[in-house]
Amino acid sequence: MVPNFSRWEIENLPQLFEFVVEILLILISLAAFLGILYAGFKYLTAGSGEITQGKKALLNSILGLLIAALSLGIVTFVIRLVAGE
Repeated sequence: MVPNFSRWEIENLPQLFEFVVEILLILISLAAFLGILYAGFKYLTAGSGEITQGKKALLNSILGLLIAALSLGIVTFVIRLVAGE
């Protein structure tokens, strides 16, 4: 989901909010992807006692991505409700 950067002509407040939410979702997705890579590296290179840290980091990254996706749905719903679409 890449935002349409050719759409710089934002005409109203709901469009601005949608644009900002799209940018934030991209940044959060990138952070979650890097977190998953870090967790996988930590898991693969960990000794017997440190495997738990890798699992915990992986779970946190996946939960963060899930929360971001749910928040996108909620924000989009509220914006469309307020805008009357």
